[in-house]
Amino acid sequence: MQRTEQSVGIIVGAFDPNIIFIKKHKDAREYLLALHYNRELRYFAENPKNEIPENSIINKLIPRNISIIIKKLWRNDQNKFIIVCRNLIEKRKLANSRPINKCTLSILTYVLAYLDKIPDYIRDEIERMLLELGTVKSETGEHIGLSDPWKITGNNSEKMKNFIDLNFLHSQKILGAMNSNSSIQLVKELLESPAFVLYNRQYMMWYYGDLTIYGENRIKNLIPGTDVVNKGIDYYNCFHTFYHKLYAYFENGCTYAYPLLEFDLFTMCDLVYSRQLHKQKEYAKIFFSSEDEREQEIYAFTKDMLEKYIESSVVKERIRLTEESKAQLEKIEKDFELGDSEGVAITPYERILAVLERSVIRSDAAYVYSFFKVMSKLFRTS
Repeated sequence: MQRTEQSVGIIVGAFDPNIIFIKKHKDAREYLLALHYNRELRYFAENPKNEIPENSIINKLIPRNISIIIKKLWRNDQNKFIIVCRNLIEKRKLANSRPINKCTLSILTYVLAYLDKIPDYIRDEIERMLLELGTVKSETGEHIGLSDPWKITGNNSEKMKNFIDLNFLHSQKILGAMNSNSSIQLVKELLESPAFVLYNRQYMMWYYGDLTIYGENRIKNLIPGTDVVNKGIDYYNCFHTFYHKLYAYFENGCTYAYPLLEFDLFTMCDLVYSRQLHKQKEYAKIFFSSEDEREQEIYAFTKDMLEKYIESSVVKERIRLTEESKAQLEKIEKDFELGDSEGVAITPYERILAVLERSVIRSDAAYVYSFFKVMSKLFRTS
């Protein structure tokens, strides 16, 4: 029997009356897909000589809701997950089977980040094995030796393959931030690469259900490397997920670890910024303005999170702004407000980064903090 996503139908039974319930209830469908995903992982881990079909679910990008269920299922059997990882990597190598692809590696990396009952040395070993497998030069050599690996080129099918393959690198960046308990370096990398910013925005909009790459009904298609702005609030799911994570953190007094704080804040701001940039041809001092009530609400939410971050004593203590850095920050704000663009129509991002580059801020933490503080100046004060 061919092992494909159609197995979900087999699990349920083609003529089972419960199929109607499953069709109507998204949670049930997502649970079955997560269960099927984990069964596929186990099957190919236990049968390393069997080639993984191209259309197997483990060769697909997995969105957020299903990923969370996959993670929760494995958290109840963490030792088995480690065994599955070892078998998928080591036994398939010994059997000369085709290595698992980057979509599978990405999910394994994601699950590994949340396991809390295995020794650190085992976690580090599995992480290293996944990284080595994911960075082996492919037959086509994609992304090898490129100055900016986030740039997506080629025809439509090549662009989609590049987009899907890059998800493993994206997962590695996020895992690195979680392991270091800080995403400041990750945000610094984003600020240095517009292609990375675009990939992150598109990936997150897909991951949280605002875009599709597999043709789901009533969801706009993702076009790799091209930021298509659709009518209305086309980033609603993604924005509100980040907003509620940030809101909960600040509302609880920043009392728990939040390694992706700066990354989530940056991604939320970038979603709003990219849509406003598309609408606005002239870049006024108050960049974020709209007659639409929903957009006004989103701008207010974004400004509120920026201000909570900037004023947080926990953030300030972690950033450790020196007196010299504080003086530099005041100068950056003044330079930005002067709007010295030398007569060139540049975007607000470009203005902020130009001012930051002229500064002598030494630490990445102060640089990223300064970016957010200047970013807040683009909103109305009342």
